[in-house]
Amino acid sequence: MSEGDSWDTRSPEWAKRLAFVRRVLSSSQYELTAEDREELAQEALVDLFERSRSERPHNPEGLLRTIVHRKAVDHFRARARWRRLIDGSDPALHDAADPDSTLSRALRSGLLDSLPAIAQTYFETHHPECLPHARTYFEGAAWKDLAAEKDLRVNTVIQQWTRCRAGLVAHLRSCGFGWVLGEDGRNG
Repeated sequence: MSEGDSWDTRSPEWAKRLAFVRRVLSSSQYELTAEDREELAQEALVDLFERSRSERPHNPEGLLRTIVHRKAVDHFRARARWRRLIDGSDPALHDAADPDSTLSRALRSGLLDSLPAIAQTYFETHHPECLPHARTYFEGAAWKDLAAEKDLRVNTVIQQWTRCRAGLVAHLRSCGFGWVLGEDGRNG
């Protein structure tokens, strides 16, 4: 990249692109924390930078808006996946307004974001045989790949994960996280 190149990450154009991404993520369409907005903005700019190295886009703002939207959708899908793991509820219910207070929502959000690490620690300590299942689940990989690796049927691997997940959920409940699972008389 040459001096004055608008695609140089040190150029004023990149600062404008970052501001643009932050505006897009701040819209009411996306209910994100400030930390999530900043992380998604950085990820979107990295993605744009990587794409622009081979070919300069003709409409960088349009491409950037698409990248941001896809990053946000991926973020919401991952959050919904963790939530379903914890409470086993119908994913359609997660579109409803959350009646929780801001503090409760922040605590729940922190637990959901930490769930992969919590699960890994729990399984390493208590059920190491569940680690491959947890990795497959949290990474969104295919059960058939794990089944082939273990020389088992896909249904068997899924049943094993169901038992592993039940152990994790029971552990979370026993550690006082029932409020996250909606089990202490509170709504949500």
